[in-house]
Amino acid sequence: MNLSTIRDRRFLVLLSTLAIGLVVQSLNRGFVASTLLAEGLLVVALLVVFWVVFERTRQRLATLAAAALAIILSGAHHFLAGPQQLELALAFHGLMMVFLGWAAVQILRGLFAGRVARADDVLGALCAYLIAGWAWANLYALTELLVPGSFSVSADIRNELAAWHDRQALFTYYSFVTLTTVGYGDMTPVRAPATTIVLAEAVFGQFYVAIVVAQIVGMRLAQALKPH
Repeated sequence: MNLSTIRDRRFLVLLSTLAIGLVVQSLNRGFVASTLLAEGLLVVALLVVFWVVFERTRQRLATLAAAALAIILSGAHHFLAGPQQLELALAFHGLMMVFLGWAAVQILRGLFAGRVARADDVLGALCAYLIAGWAWANLYALTELLVPGSFSVSADIRNELAAWHDRQALFTYYSFVTLTTVGYGDMTPVRAPATTIVLAEAVFGQFYVAIVVAQIVGMRLAQALKPH
């Protein structure tokens, strides 16, 4: 398979990377080996997002710098403790939120600007959904760090808020539970701005499915009705 073929299937590559990364992240709690694997997959995922989504030179320069700094911060937390851990976590989650949010917007802009719905575009819409959920997870982590006690967490998982990787995995889980409006009840926002952010993600999740699916169906219908 040559580079051109891979490029044509770039969203399949991205989707596979995101799916593997999210699964490994959800399994890394308390296991050193899987934690190291999760860190490696984080690096791969950020680089694949950068390669797939951003094509303009200015975007590439800014996003590469953001991705590189996020990777450095993720590794640096192993060597620092105390207040510096908090500062690293704030910077890391802030960078991740901006980088991933921008990536999701860029994918959706490309989807809505297109006139032909290809299989790769459908995969791109799914990638944007996963990336948006990941971005919201970092926003939740940032909120809890800035306003401790923003979330009421069940006793079984409360201690996971204190550990770097466990916190990421916990809020990623909670983000997708909120995005899909499942709501298991093991985590609950109890004060602003967490309550507002959770509400915004739940609304976003419902509108995303409706609007993006409608866009893809509309493009497919336009293709079918177009004279050959």
